Amino acid sequence: MPLEITSTEKYLEKIYVTAHYQGVIKKLIQTYKYKSVKDISKVIAELIWYSTALPDVDLITPIPIKDRKLKKRGFNQTEEICKHLSILMGKPYLNSLIKVGNYKSQASMESKRGRLNNLKDTFRINPQFKKYIESKDDLNKGKEISKNRIDSILIIDDVMTTGTTLNEAAKVLKKLGIKNIYGFAIAHGN
Repeated sequence: MPLEITSTEKYLEKIYVTAHYQGVIKKLIQTYKYKSVKDISKVIAELIWYSTALPDVDLITPIPIKDRKLKKRGFNQTEEICKHLSILMGKPYLNSLIKVGNYKSQASMESKRGRLNNLKDTFRINPQFKKYIESKDDLNKGKEISKNRIDSILIIDDVMTTGTTLNEAAKVLKKLGIKNIYGFAIAHGN
């Protein structure tokens, strides 16, 4: 089901969501994230693939997490889902973004306004992704159409409330010249 984001500046074409953040889905995501059950990623990817009409894109990318969360959890939950979705969709996945700066966890923010302002300027282009894009551009100089050019990306997140995280990530990718950016969240919560 496609959703609209609540931000005034929209950098995403659409946001797709598989389910509401309640019941079994909520329990599944919480177990996956907070009890570090990495194997659930394959089940979630299959749930997404078989229940959600995702857009046709050139690349899929995860929302990054801070290094301290990565060390604590042992994995980035959205990256693991991207790995499995990449196979199911027949599309490559790359970590196109990194998270920088000091900010609070979006899940800990009560107000809508706080969530909207919390993540401003916290995403940056991953230097390895920038090199990848530049190497593809070098190969494509002088060609109008190229099958190697990345014109569309699907950004994967786990839970979405206001759409701020996905929108802020898309804003950075738009500056890099990506034309069509879509967001995806496993679940939508209030």
